[in-house]
Amino acid sequence: NQRWSARALPIAAAVDFAANSPAFRLLSGTLREVDVRYFGIAGANGSLTCHLAGAATLAGARIAIAGLSQPITDVRGPVDLYDDGLLTPRLDAAIAGVPALVSGGIYGLKAPQMRVAVRGGGDLTQLRTAFGAARRFPIRGRLRFDVLAEGPAAKPVVWINLSSPETTYAGATLERLNGAVA
Repeated sequence: NQRWSARALPIAAAVDFAANSPAFRLLSGTLREVDVRYFGIAGANGSLTCHLAGAATLAGARIAIAGLSQPITDVRGPVDLYDDGLLTPRLDAAIAGVPALVSGGIYGLKAPQMRVAVRGGGDLTQLRTAFGAARRFPIRGRLRFDVLAEGPAAKPVVWINLSSPETTYAGATLERLNGAVA
């Protein structure tokens, strides 16, 4: 049995190496208060099966996601590490300055898979700056978004759900807008 701990551990390069995904890149980030254990559990025949388990708090992370013209910033919160992946129950973050929650992770490191959900909502005048094509759109209102990226880390399927009680586009008001894209 072994135990490793660290007050701070930069992780961007290691996560990018493990994920090997152009759709998801960790640009920066530090794990704080790292506590990792490597241990063996004896099987019925007396042989040891080794395992890795750990916990830390992610701080100062920036994540680039395909389709966004700017990274998700201010990413922070708890992460759990185990034999074959990295998961989080909740990270707080910002997309174009709009608060968002991120959950999920990367697993199956021999053939990396991911399931990451991003949820949030805010002013469209801010959010549109996160999407290159939408920057010039004359759009206002509040928007709720839910994004799920799932599947092989190198090429996940992405579902996007958008809703707005009232949106103004080029002077025209649209009410109860809802849409989904995959």
